[in-house]
Amino acid sequence: MKEFEYSSKLMGCDLEVSLICKSNKKADETYEKILSIAYAYEQHFSRFLKKSELSLLNKKKSLIVSTTFFYTFLVSKKLHNLTKKIFNPLVQIEKSGYNATFENIKNTIRTKKTGSYSTSYEKIHVNKETKRITLAPTQKLDFGGFLKGHVAQKMAEKAKEDPAIHGVIINIGGDICSRGTDEYNQTFLFSVYNPVTKKEIHNIALKNQSLSTSGTYKRIWETQNKKMHHILQSQDKENPDSDLVSASIIAKDGSVSDAFATTAIILGTQKAQKFLEKHPVQYILIKDNGTILTNQKTY
Repeated sequence: MKEFEYSSKLMGCDLEVSLICKSNKKADETYEKILSIAYAYEQHFSRFLKKSELSLLNKKKSLIVSTTFFYTFLVSKKLHNLTKKIFNPLVQIEKSGYNATFENIKNTIRTKKTGSYSTSYEKIHVNKETKRITLAPTQKLDFGGFLKGHVAQKMAEKAKEDPAIHGVIINIGGDICSRGTDEYNQTFLFSVYNPVTKKEIHNIALKNQSLSTSGTYKRIWETQNKKMHHILQSQDKENPDSDLVSASIIAKDGSVSDAFATTAIILGTQKAQKFLEKHPVQYILIKDNGTILTNQKTY
């Protein structure tokens, strides 16, 4: 067995793929196959593409959507309810200045837009038979808070359908999904960065699992009044007053790991631990003083 590595850009992030198999040809074929999945999701859900289904729905407010979109919308609603409405894809990050790709907004002064809008899923009308989704007049959806983890899992599962693929790692901007094992038949090992101590937390094992990390230290931009990061709470549409700078979640489901990481940051240490302990996930929480809190037995 050998490891074959690939890289590309997806959803404004670095996409990294590792495939464990015997044949370079098989690895190339598999990579092209799963890359098409990634690009298809981007065409459906990018808020930066004017003709994506997401952009069209947000503009028209009512749209008969594809099966892929409808299913992903239902995933978003499930995550919203699972987190007791803390995780909310109706929060409009663009109003806080994040209205273009991060590469285009970093090192610029952004303008925050005023005006209230609804973040209530109860105001969304859904026709399951026709797959028509109708938003309230002020509403917009944004699946960025869980989509990378969701897509990484879809790609990994598709790759592993081929018995010739011994193992696979999909990494979309830090949202990771693994299937199988490495070239030595060992469990894949990963690291998590501590932004306070500048050190890595090593030997985080993933076997047929997803790992998502959310933090307040990377995607930062400036408005006229203050610095902002990409995590907003739905009550006041502002950055949460949280003592967590990083939250890494390990779960079987990539959309869950992704959404729970964001939820943990919003909740802060005590509430996050209380919430996470109720679910079958592992967590590594890093406080603003560098302290690490985890339920990982191997740490």
